[in-house]
Amino acid sequence: MRAAIVPRLDCRRQLLPFLQSSGGAVAVEFALILPVLISLWFGMIVFGTGFSISRKTDIAGAALGDLVGRAGTDKTNSNYTKTLMTTDLSSMFTLVARGLYPYDTTKLKLVVTSIRVQPGGTSKVTWSQAYNGGTARTVGENGSSLIPSSLVAEAGAADAPVQVIMTETSYPYTPAVGYILTGTVNLGNVSFNTPRSTFADGDPGNVALCTSSSACLY
Repeated sequence: MRAAIVPRLDCRRQLLPFLQSSGGAVAVEFALILPVLISLWFGMIVFGTGFSISRKTDIAGAALGDLVGRAGTDKTNSNYTKTLMTTDLSSMFTLVARGLYPYDTTKLKLVVTSIRVQPGGTSKVTWSQAYNGGTARTVGENGSSLIPSSLVAEAGAADAPVQVIMTETSYPYTPAVGYILTGTVNLGNVSFNTPRSTFADGDPGNVALCTSSSACLY
């Protein structure tokens, strides 16, 4: 009785046409690279938006400090003081906050603080106002811990008290798509200005915050 002949299967020969075929290669390559492209796209949106908000927040703080330094009504006295009404400061807060458009302006928190540096370098907070949930500084607080030591030394070397206007900004940024960056990132900055108006003797003067003509913080 003759044994049955079983044909030998050559796996390599069977797979060779499949391996050499290029049909559908583009689709497979695209499927492999698609997640990377999506990640890059979302990353550009998330980080691009965050960078834009951060820049606008920084500009808002710098603009607020500049406005406070320029503002005020001249008041002739021995302290070379200019007065800034709290109502005018509120308008300044609202004005600089609009600079964040088209982003949500209601999330921006602002704090402007006056720090008086005496000759020799001692300093303290003379007034502070907050906007939209920001935390104002305490009047009388030691200002040396709030401003850079180099600025304290420079202001303290003057022969007259120097006012430093500190503005603090804060913006909680939550990405619309939490694919690359999750949670909330607090964007903000601190900037420093001095009063822009100078007097005949070169003293930069002082901006006092007033609730009325007779109620001022110097």
